[in-house]
Amino acid sequence: MIGRASFGRPWIFKEVKHYLETGEELPPLSFGWYMDVLRQEVVDSVNLLDERSGILHVRRHLAASPPIQRNFQFPQHTHCHATGGN
Repeated sequence: MIGRASFGRPWIFKEVKHYLETGEELPPLSFGWYMDVLRQEVVDSVNLLDERSGILHVRRHLAASPPIQRNFQFPQHTHCHATGGN
């Protein structure tokens, strides 16, 4: 399913189109190009919803994006549950 793969990687459609047209993988594009695409995703999300909701909606997709993961360090989340006792 390409639709699910587009979360965090919206350029997959460009990659698939290029492959179907040429039979070759699309060479990697510049980091700036990827950032422009992701920036537009944020703008579109904010315009569709509102600033708070749009950012909350799109942030998990941004965190899943390979260029973001490669270039930024995110804290690892651990789930702590309170235990009854004592």
